[in-house]
Amino acid sequence: TQLRDPAVSAYYGLCLAAARDPRAHEFLEAGKKASLLPQEEALIEKALARTSPRALPNESPGTPGGRADDPAGLRDAQKHR
Repeated sequence: TQLRDPAVSAYYGLCLAAARDPRAHEFLEAGKKASLLPQEEALIEKALARTSPRALPNESPGTPGGRADDPAGLRDAQKHR
């Protein structure tokens, strides 16, 4: 399937992370093999840190980053442009 493509897996993992789906970590790890822009790599790393088994219980309620206005962490990634 298309989900085996690392680039597709990376973005699917970001979507799952935003939805707080426990499968996100698996797809984000696979997505690290894709040729990504530095901003995309930063998003993946940030989402991986939030979806690691140790990070999940300590998150604030709501979204993966605890920011309802920016669940995927896009605002932080844009700062690095």
